[in-house]
Amino acid sequence: ASLTAAAKAIDASTSQCQKASLVVEASTKECKEATAKVDKLIFEAHLFLDSLQVDAQKNSQTMNASVDNLQRSL
Repeated sequence: ASLTAAAKAIDASTSQCQKASLVVEASTKECKEATAKVDKLIFEAHLFLDSLQVDAQKNSQTMNASVDNLQRSL
């Protein structure tokens, strides 16, 4: 009877460990997916900021040229 009770306790513990392992695996999968989404957002933000910087530099050059032309004409 004692061995049977111990075997049942071991089976219950094993079952709980297996369930916990499945929860951990699911959580790990969700974390990996969230990390991939964050990485993509950061990459896209860098692309946007790089593009914005290029456009700002072009606009600055255009404005400087316009101001120079205005000063010359005045």
